[in-house]
Amino acid sequence: MHGAEAEGIEEGEGGEAGALTLREAILVEVDAFQAKYGLSDWKFGQLATRSEQLVSKWRLGAKPRQATIERVRRFMADYDGMLYEREQWALAKIERAGGNVRCDPSGRVSSDLVPQEVFVRLRAKKLVLPAGDALFDVSQSQTYVLAQKA
Repeated sequence: MHGAEAEGIEEGEGGEAGALTLREAILVEVDAFQAKYGLSDWKFGQLATRSEQLVSKWRLGAKPRQATIERVRRFMADYDGMLYEREQWALAKIERAGGNVRCDPSGRVSSDLVPQEVFVRLRAKKLVLPAGDALFDVSQSQTYVLAQKA
């Protein structure tokens, strides 16, 4: 358990019937965010607070601290911008490397040019496209090029 992120156990919170507790409300927000970005509880906690057990603890009844909730909400608000910045960084790096990326037959980047998760998003957004040179029977590779150069 991380000292700064340790959560207390939620004891019967009062309130109106049908009203969400603070813990339930933040979990609704986290669930929607995780569904949108495909993040597991473990990965979300790691990225948002460096506490991989954070969401699991909340799901088991731990009461979130206000400071932790604010930190998590700030992370979720900033995440789109961070993804955009990483994508732009990756596109610039690909451009400097000649405008193409070589992948193995499973679509994994063959070098450390860009992180795999960023490359997957670039492919999904069609910012990089297959060059049409797949030679899986010979070189076991596929080249992707920047969409603006295709």
